[in-house]
Amino acid sequence: MNNGLHPELVPGFQTLTHFVLYIKTAHLNELLVAMILSGMTLFLIFVLFLFDIFNLMVDLKIRRSTSYYQKHNEAMHILSEIFIAWFVSHSSINMISLIEKF
Repeated sequence: MNNGLHPELVPGFQTLTHFVLYIKTAHLNELLVAMILSGMTLFLIFVLFLFDIFNLMVDLKIRRSTSYYQKHNEAMHILSEIFIAWFVSHSSINMISLIEKF
């Protein structure tokens, strides 16, 4: 059990009924890199969708009347606020549910 990382801490953890030591391996590093790249890819896709929506709004502004464009602009503004609020509160809601369950 003693792998030389922090041998003075191991006996204290051995008294616990459930504990696991994760040793840094190549597989764990690959998983971490894959998770980071996946997150960056999803963020890039999100940004590309945003730019596409803004380009569509500019095109819509040119082709449609001012009142029609204003209605769509307000709807998109409301939707963006909802998505931003969901994104910001997502981790807080997860933490509250985890605390409540455990």
